[in-house]
Amino acid sequence: MIALTLRESNGKAAVADKYGEGYGEYEAEVLEACLQYCDKGQLLSFILSSARSELSPVRRDALSLLGDIADRGFSARQRDVVDSALFAAAADRTSWFIRSAAVNALGARAHRDRNLASVARARIHETVVAASTSDPESEVRLSAILQLGEIGDATDIPLLTRIAAEDSSQAVRGGRTVYPLREEARRALARLRAR
Repeated sequence: MIALTLRESNGKAAVADKYGEGYGEYEAEVLEACLQYCDKGQLLSFILSSARSELSPVRRDALSLLGDIADRGFSARQRDVVDSALFAAAADRTSWFIRSAAVNALGARAHRDRNLASVARARIHETVVAASTSDPESEVRLSAILQLGEIGDATDIPLLTRIAAEDSSQAVRGGRTVYPLREEARRALARLRAR
């Protein structure tokens, strides 16, 4: 429905515009039913195909979904497939929008799945740290900093402290120059220190 709505409107109408705000709740209920009763392999194949869509909003939503459901009864092999798709999207140089979605999904994956293998957790952490410092787009770095506040540890405090003090990315809000990445780094530091 999402892809069809976007294609029909040439990307100008959201699903909520066409079906109303209740669509999200309906979609969540269908997903929960599928996670309980549907063939997990077919469900995963469908979501993975959406994660390769040429429509960025569809792809973003599928990546987000992968980060949220990987720990919901999928086999170790299926979780590895999910992780591979998310790592590939985090490295997608064609779209900062997709990289940002993938970084958020990886963070959600590490945050939600308490049984995540230590090797996978370390790779996610490494990917998020790299995005926070070296991605050319500030939106991706912002997503990575937010995720460090959720999945990071004490070893990330020096990095976040440096970003909070030195990041030069600017925006204008209410006629004032602000530093959104510095602000998010301060929030991430507060979350890490509160643990």
